[in-house]
Amino acid sequence: MKFTGDPTQYDAKVVGVDAPTDLAVIRVEGKKNMVVAKIGNSDAVQVGDWAIAIGSPFGLQATVTAGIISAKERDVDPESQFQHFLQTDAAINPGNSGGPLLNIRGEVIGINTAIATTSASRGYQGVGFAMPMNMAAQVYNQIIKNGKVTRGGIGVSFVPSDTDKARALLKEAGVTEGVFVETVTAGGASDKAGIKDGDIIVSLNGKPVRNGSDLVEHRDHDTRGHRAGDRGITRPQTPELPRSGWRLGPTLPGEVRHGERGGIEQGGRFRGEPGHAA
Repeated sequence: MKFTGDPTQYDAKVVGVDAPTDLAVIRVEGKKNMVVAKIGNSDAVQVGDWAIAIGSPFGLQATVTAGIISAKERDVDPESQFQHFLQTDAAINPGNSGGPLLNIRGEVIGINTAIATTSASRGYQGVGFAMPMNMAAQVYNQIIKNGKVTRGGIGVSFVPSDTDKARALLKEAGVTEGVFVETVTAGGASDKAGIKDGDIIVSLNGKPVRNGSDLVEHRDHDTRGHRAGDRGITRPQTPELPRSGWRLGPTLPGEVRHGERGGIEQGGRFRGEPGHAA
């Protein structure tokens, strides 16, 4: 590995990788007195905030561009549960990937990841995407502690919330937000708790569930920090169901307890799996 302004090439070791977020942690050997970047709070970022991108587009090292945050929580790939990007119009080109996205105070709020472009052009068109730093920090902390990222699973697959099918099902149930359970894994945590196909989850542990992203985020929140390989019971997850004329299954007297989500490392960034699992 080489650093800007330092001609020395250093050995580096891969500590761990996380395919769903396309992130890796590496350890540099022999480099001392490295300057540590200040980490910002990507959840506090607002649309319209200044954004500064640093990278090496087309091999041009340490290039700095500026723009604003154009949008938050962009789902570039509908099949990916774990990539919800900051969108920016700061110029990002091939070679920028992995570089920092900074706020006006010089704090890292994201990791430059991708651009939207036409087939006729591979370069900047004003639409770039960065992995939010809070998500990257969660991945980093788990890899450092456990050597991998562990995500929980409550044993359901659901209809993607931004589809006409999901909106129609929610409307029929008399609710405007929630997650429509398409199938329940036999013998899984939700099955044991009495959740049925066709139920609608509207909250989890008292936290509102507006869509599939909320369900995945709340589900994973209680598994962060648990040791890798712990496939047993972790913290309780208690879905609540709306009460209306819709068939909503039984009242849940107990708890849904989740274990480690299996197979999450497979498939890379873009997967063609039907529906979403949680």
